[in-house]
Amino acid sequence: MFAGATRFTLMALFALFIAGSAHAQGTPPDADRQAAAKDLMAAMNVEEQFHKTLTSVQSLLSQQMKTQPGGEKAIALITKIFDPASQDVKNYLTDAEAALLTFYAERFTTEELKEIAAFQRSAAGKKLQASIPDMVGALGPPLGKFQESVKKQLVEELSAKP
Repeated sequence: MFAGATRFTLMALFALFIAGSAHAQGTPPDADRQAAAKDLMAAMNVEEQFHKTLTSVQSLLSQQMKTQPGGEKAIALITKIFDPASQDVKNYLTDAEAALLTFYAERFTTEELKEIAAFQRSAAGKKLQASIPDMVGALGPPLGKFQESVKKQLVEELSAKP
């Protein structure tokens, strides 16, 4: 179970690092910009994308736990935690939506948000949205390889004698 837990911890730390380093500082966006960001998120079917991402993460974690001691118990807990009606999932969706709204509203003008939303509603935009889960899946092996490299370096450095 330690290897799976370590991989999950490293994935979570990496995600937090990326999210934290990408956060922009500044004044809150105006109401028009926030409304345009909300419209963009609707055009992108963000809620559906969040649920697909959660399903992928649940599947990945369950797959990793399958071969670990206590894996069945871990899989049952993962299933419970990732239930769409669970408070954890509801909190995540609320927080993720707010974070994404802020992300878009801080980085794009109202006009840019409207242009991006128009693209997302186009056939090409819808095709792009449909391919996002596959894109995330394609990034899994390189991220896993990177995580293993980081883990190896951490273990080597932390276990080395001074």
